[in-house]
Amino acid sequence: SNPFRGTYIGASTDGTINTISYLWAKTRDMTGIGLFGYLLDAKIDSLNITNAEMKGDGIVGVIAGGILQAGEKRYAPSISNCSVSSATVCGYDEGDNIRSTMMMGGILGGLDLNAIAIISSCKIDDTTINATCNAGGIVGGTGIYSSLTINNCSTAANCNITSDYSGAGGIVGSCDTLIV
Repeated sequence: SNPFRGTYIGASTDGTINTISYLWAKTRDMTGIGLFGYLLDAKIDSLNITNAEMKGDGIVGVIAGGILQAGEKRYAPSISNCSVSSATVCGYDEGDNIRSTMMMGGILGGLDLNAIAIISSCKIDDTTINATCNAGGIVGGTGIYSSLTINNCSTAANCNITSDYSGAGGIVGSCDTLIV
């Protein structure tokens, strides 16, 4: 599928922020699962999502699944002023057998190799995130040579973030270059 390359601004002129309730995606054998799937040179600003359930094989986030890097240009997509509450991000289950998963995040699943991203003023609350590896409250994980800047983001204490093997964190599961 094609990545989202535009700008989304969810705040109205009176300052009200759009809220999406009961968003869900349950996909098998796919990556880049989120409201916006993959982003490429995109900007997402001012969006609240509540009661979401996102399940996939990897690179899964509620706002966006992943950020791509194409060619030699290094874009800096951004996600700002977004919140997620009462959500679940996990692997696609087949009965009692949950498939192996990676890069699962509350806001963003992951960054591609060499990608750059800026995440600012985002928060999650009452959210459960589980991955085989790389589970993070804000961002699940990043590829090598990627660069992630995070400003003023938070994960509430009532969140449950787990990784079966490695890379679990309240803000980021794992990252090559992180600027906080």
